[in-house]
Amino acid sequence: MAEYVYPDTVYYRKPRRAPYSLDRACYPSKKYLKKHLIVAAHTVTIMPCSSNNRKSLFHTLRSIKTHKETCDSVLVCFDNSSPKLENRRRLKDYVESLGYIYKYCNWPFSLSAIYNLGTLLTNSKFIVHSAADVTYTPGWLDEIREMWEIHGRKYNSYHPVAAPKGGLEGPQWTRLKTPRKVVPVSDPIAHVQVFYRPDVYHWDEALPWWESDCDYWLWMSYHKKTGALCMGARVDTYVRGIIESVDPESVPRGHLDSSVAWHHIRRKWGAFMPLGEKEFERTYCAQPWDTEE
Repeated sequence: MAEYVYPDTVYYRKPRRAPYSLDRACYPSKKYLKKHLIVAAHTVTIMPCSSNNRKSLFHTLRSIKTHKETCDSVLVCFDNSSPKLENRRRLKDYVESLGYIYKYCNWPFSLSAIYNLGTLLTNSKFIVHSAADVTYTPGWLDEIREMWEIHGRKYNSYHPVAAPKGGLEGPQWTRLKTPRKVVPVSDPIAHVQVFYRPDVYHWDEALPWWESDCDYWLWMSYHKKTGALCMGARVDTYVRGIIESVDPESVPRGHLDSSVAWHHIRRKWGAFMPLGEKEFERTYCAQPWDTEE
């Protein structure tokens, strides 16, 4: 019988020495946090991105622009795996011109590592973990915070809806029916997730890519928690807009084809998976926006 890892185990990347001062530890001391705290605000958005090429830079700039136009959250942009200095300078200048914060992470591309680091180095009531290949629409964050005031900690995280069948060429601008209500969901859309800080999820850093979403769904299932899909909040997603633009040289070996990630998920959750592996993939790969209105 396979040896399974207890589900609450979180695998953090090993800290490595780098020119970037924040890349020193996964659990900084209080003294370190006091020195390196990035920002304190009512709501903070953590956005991992990559300015590796024109495509990823375009997605990121659009995401940041629509974020500024639609909400009052303070955004911290963590540029990751971007060897081209010209693109990094362009992104940094644009982010700072909007009053946001730019940081560069000198380690292999990882959504989960940046979400965790951003959580540790900020202070806020609400924290948003957001992809960089999205388009925000007006009022999305106000709606989610209002729903949280109504439902509170009944749900572990709150999520906006997205346009159906978002693709690399752009989301389908289909008119969605968006009543002001929440729908409990066990496998929420993970392009944007809003947490009340005491409930924030600490991502498993053995899963640097989209498979971390599956890990979160299984964690909620194991702990009998659910997320909330806020039908009155909308953030459209361009599926894999950043992932497919990341420099392959910056990706840990075995992660491009997800083989390492799925092996880790099976080892970690195999004894607790509510469904067989094939049924799990079939069920959890079908997202709520795949159904036409």
